[in-house]
Amino acid sequence: MSHKAKAFTIDALLGLDSQKDLSPSTISPPVSPVSLLQHESYDTGLRDAPGKLKRHRTVFTDAQLERLEEEFQRQQYLVGPERRYLASQLKLSELQLKVWFQNRRIKWRKNQLNATQDRDACTSPPARE
Repeated sequence: MSHKAKAFTIDALLGLDSQKDLSPSTISPPVSPVSLLQHESYDTGLRDAPGKLKRHRTVFTDAQLERLEEEFQRQQYLVGPERRYLASQLKLSELQLKVWFQNRRIKWRKNQLNATQDRDACTSPPARE
C-alpha cells in the first residue's frame, strides 16, 4: 500500500508546484518548537502542526495591565492617536492594544450579562408547581 503525503510548501498550497505529492521517504520529521525558537529570523510563533503557525501570546506585565485597566475604566474604545500614544508608553504594538481592548470588552459584556441574569433570578417570583 502506497501512502502519498501532500507537500506543504507555499508553492504547493498555491497550486504553483507541479510536484504536489511527496513520497514518504522525502517527508522531513516534525520540527520541535524549541528548535524553531533558536532561529533568529523565526519570531512569528510556534508550529502547532505541520504548516500551521500558532500565534505568540503576549504576556503583559503587572504595570501594563494596571494601566490598561485604568484606560478601560475611563473609556472602552481606544482609537487613533490615543492608541498610538498608549502603545508607545507601554512599549506594546497598536495591534496588541487593539486585541487587548477587544478581549476586555468581551469579558466586560459577559460579566454584565451574568450580573443581569443573577439579579433577575433573585427578583423573579418562585416557580409554582
